[in-house]
Amino acid sequence: MEYTAIGICSVAVNAGAELKKRFLKLLKVDEELRLAVAGLLGLDTILSELKRLREDFQKFTEVQERRWDENNKR
Repeated sequence: MEYTAIGICSVAVNAGAELKKRFLKLLKVDEELRLAVAGLLGLDTILSELKRLREDFQKFTEVQERRWDENNKR
């Protein structure tokens, strides 16, 4: 059997595509794996930063509302 560069690349691409499919399927069905991958990607840090940003924005809007109320009383 003779191997060519194109044939080997084609096999590698197909193997990579199959691996991606299997990995995505595992992510869908395996919560432990999903959480581990999320942790490795730093999603917990991103979520906590988003939560802090939302809290800061809420405080900002409350301060702005008080300022508008005070200004309207004048």
